[in-house]
Amino acid sequence: MEWQWNYWLNGDPNLLPRLGSWNPSLALQWRQDADVIILQQRFLNAEWQTYLQVENYSEVLRTNEFMNCTPDSILAVYRR
Repeated sequence: MEWQWNYWLNGDPNLLPRLGSWNPSLALQWRQDADVIILQQRFLNAEWQTYLQVENYSEVLRTNEFMNCTPDSILAVYRR
């Protein structure tokens, strides 16, 4: 799920995924079902850190800066 794009506050949760869109309820469902989560460094806030710890995710990979971009281009991969 791309965090920023195609976000709707409401909408039919059966239709939105077919359109490549999502809403808060779909985000919660995705988060609960995900065995793997990939986060960009800049979005790894206290809420995500707590969720990853409580749901027993472990970091399995951390990339270097992607193509010499800024430091916040680092991706961290977590697996349940």
